[in-house]
Amino acid sequence: HREERRKIHASRQSNEDGGFARPSAIVNVDFEKVAFPERQPILGFGGAFTEAAALNFRSLNDAGRGVTMDLLFGRDGLGYSLGRTHINSCDFSVGSYN
Repeated sequence: HREERRKIHASRQSNEDGGFARPSAIVNVDFEKVAFPERQPILGFGGAFTEAAALNFRSLNDAGRGVTMDLLFGRDGLGYSLGRTHINSCDFSVGSYN
């Protein structure tokens, strides 16, 4: 059950013994309220799938591929619903495209 309002404590400060200090900010969040209704809605979350990632995925056996897909898109994993692929060459290509 998701609460309508939650408090998020944010702090990047640490105290003398290396632990974290009291929060430097408290942010009230209302997950039911749309912050910017005039903007395009968020359709989902995902990641980029590059040629290097595809080669690594291909090197897995069937069980490994299944586990990877569950970790990325599964209910108990990250819950991705979208994926983005590059067009032409990118930083994570195994070769150069002309």
